[in-house]
Amino acid sequence: MSEIKISVLINCYNYADYVGEAIESVIKQKRQPDELIIVDDGSTDESLEVIKEAIKGVSWALVIEQKNQGQLAAFKTGFNEATGDILFLLDADDIYKEHHIEENLAYFTENTDCDMLSVKPEVFGVNISEVGAFWDCDGGRIGYSALHLTAGLGVTVSSVRGLTSGLVLRAEFVKRHFVINEMIIADWKTCADDYLLWNLAIAGACQYINNSETFRYRIHQSNHFSNTTLSTTVKKIRNASKVGPM
Repeated sequence: MSEIKISVLINCYNYADYVGEAIESVIKQKRQPDELIIVDDGSTDESLEVIKEAIKGVSWALVIEQKNQGQLAAFKTGFNEATGDILFLLDADDIYKEHHIEENLAYFTENTDCDMLSVKPEVFGVNISEVGAFWDCDGGRIGYSALHLTAGLGVTVSSVRGLTSGLVLRAEFVKRHFVINEMIIADWKTCADDYLLWNLAIAGACQYINNSETFRYRIHQSNHFSNTTLSTTVKKIRNASKVGPM
């Protein structure tokens, strides 16, 4: 059996203060990836310069520049470019611990039904209690999620957990099932990991969860975690999947 090929995908928009640290955390992995693809989504700060400096001499790293379209568009660009069997995602303001790839790759080599792995974060920064409340789930095989329509909120998806930097995906499943309609890209300029997770869950992804906290999730005033409510996400999901009236 040939060795599994690993791709790490970083999406970046105006994170010059953080992206260099994110890239360094990938380069220092015990099990380095076969390729690192950084999509700069039209940054207007010094992000691009920081990225180019950080990947100097790294033959397996590539930066792609595109006009600003948002996080979902950056995901699409990265997925289209990636050649790996397993895709590790990383936001430009987060950090992998040095064993992140090595430990989480094992979920896919040991479980042939694993399509999507979500890793619990170690949180640092402001308002960290919000993530703590969000991540209240057991580890191991979660299985398949069911999509339900409800009279109140609109949509409930059972057993779907994940933050961008803690997502690890089987590329074959993603490229076969992940639907990105150009009409909804504008809806997901931020928090596109919600769309990614729910889209794959609806498509029948088998999910596993690792509670080992192998990456660090940074909450700061420039990100959007605290500004996005579940009801807002639900409305966008319903719009994207056309499962009910707005």
